[in-house]
Formats: sequence, C-alpha cells, structure tokens
Amino acid sequence: MQAYVEQTSGWDDAEQHITADKEFADLPFAVVEEIALLPDAQGRGIGSHLLRGILRAAQRRGVPVRLSVFVNNPAQALYIRLGFEVVRIENPRMSMRWAPDNA
Repeated sequence: MQAYVEQTSGWDDAEQHITADKEFADLPFAVVEEIALLPDAQGRGIGSHLLRGILRAAQRRGVPVRLSVFVNNPAQALYIRLGFEVVRIENPRMSMRWAPDNA
C-alpha cells in the first residue's frame, strides 16, 4: 500500500500507524502465520524466538494471539511455557490462546 499512499499524500510511518489503528479498531482481523521447523532445527530456540517476537507485538497492541495445534504435537509444551492456555479441544486439534497483560 505504501506505493499508493506515496502517490497521493506522501508516506509518514507514524501517520500511517494512526490511520490504520483508526480504520481497523472496530473490525475483526486475523493474521495467519504458519511456523513449522524441520526436525534438525527443532529444540534450538528458533520457534521460541519467533513466537516471542509475535507475543511482544501482540502485547504492544493489546491483542490476543490464538493458535491451533494437533493434540499430539509436542510443541504444546512450548506454547504452555510461553503462557498459552487451552481453550478448546476438537480432535485432532486444540485451540490455544495467549492474552496480553492489559487485555
């Protein structure tokens, strides 16, 4: 969208954040991310690092993070360690939610 904004009024990061916050404040929205690590990359802190970045961004915005994971996936332990709670189990998946401190 930046190219379109620059053509009409010029780009200002701060102003664009204010505008986006106003426009999306009352709208439901979802960001879909899939994080899948190859077995050789698992257990090395990569997933934790990626998720902590997502949680920091959610904390700043005051929004929850939701995810779905297979009930037999050992990544559940990571999610629980990071503060996620199970909200629903519908085999073969479970839904988990993390809420920011101020939510």
